[in-house]
Amino acid sequence: MFAKSTYWVAGHITGLFEIHIKSNNILQQGSRGAGFCINRGVKTSVRKEEKNDNLKIFFNDLEIHPSEAIVTKKIIEKIVPSSIIDELTIHHDFEIPIGSGYGASAAGAVGLAFALNNIMKNPLTEENLWSVAHESEIECGSGLGDISGLYQGGTEIRISSGAPGIGETTSFKSLDTSDNLITINLGKLSTVDIIFSKEKQNVISKTGKKFLDSLSSDSSFEKFIELSNKFTLEVKLYSNHLINLIDNLSKLSIKSAQIMLGEGLFFIIPKNKNINNIMSNFSISDSQWSLETICKNTVQKRE
Repeated sequence: MFAKSTYWVAGHITGLFEIHIKSNNILQQGSRGAGFCINRGVKTSVRKEEKNDNLKIFFNDLEIHPSEAIVTKKIIEKIVPSSIIDELTIHHDFEIPIGSGYGASAAGAVGLAFALNNIMKNPLTEENLWSVAHESEIECGSGLGDISGLYQGGTEIRISSGAPGIGETTSFKSLDTSDNLITINLGKLSTVDIIFSKEKQNVISKTGKKFLDSLSSDSSFEKFIELSNKFTLEVKLYSNHLINLIDNLSKLSIKSAQIMLGEGLFFIIPKNKNINNIMSNFSISDSQWSLETICKNTVQKRE
C-alpha cells in the first residue's frame, strides 16, 4: 500500500528588505520587505510506501543525500513521526533556479509541508503548516521573508516581520497588463553568508528601512522597482557583470533591480518595445532570461 500527495507552489522574488532576527521567538523573526510571486515555481510530490527502507529525496530526478537537502529534512522532522520517515520518497521538481533568489527553498518547503500533512491525514492546520515552513527557512538560513510573500500572493509589502499570521503584510499595485516583466538569472549568492554577517545585516537593514518607508499599498509596480533599484545600488551585493547590466539597461531608459538574494535582475519592458531586440543588446543566453507573470494563487494541490 502507498499514499501520494503533490502540491505546486509559486516562486517569489524580493526587491528590498530589512533583516529582523533578534527576537527570541523564531515565529517573530524574518524580514520586512517587498516583492512579488511568479507563475513559475516548485512541484513537490510525496510518496509514502511501507516497503521503502530509507528516506529518498530527489531534486529534478537527481537523488540528493538528506544531509544536503537541509530544508526538506527539517520540514519532514517537524511533521512526520520518526518511525515512518524511512517510508518516504520526496520529489522536488524546480521550474525556477535554486539558490538564486527565486524563492525555490521556500516554495519547496511550503509544498512539502502541505503534501506531508495531506499524507498524514491533515493533523495540522494551514496556519501551522505556514509556521513550520517559516521556522525551517529561518533555522536553515535559507530565507527570511519568502514564506510571508507566498502567503500574501501577488505583490506584497511585509510591514512587520514574522511567520504568516504574525507578521503583517499588504499588497502594492500589480503590474500593468500592457507591460512585460523580465528576470535575468546569472547565478547564486549565499543567503546564509549574507543574513548572518553583522556588517551586511547593518547595511541591508538601514538601507531597507529607508526605502520601505516610501512604499505603500498605493505604490505602483514601477515605484517598487525604482526603490528596489536604489536599494540595489546602496547595499552593493552585485557583481561587476550585474552592475554593468544595470547600467546598460538604464541607458535604454529601463530601471532594473537585483533579485534578493541572487545574481540576477528584474525589470519591466513596455509592450510597445520588442523584447528580443532589447535582450539582444546583452551578452546573455536565452536560457538566462524569462518572461514572468505575477501569481496570486500560490499554493495549488495537484493530482
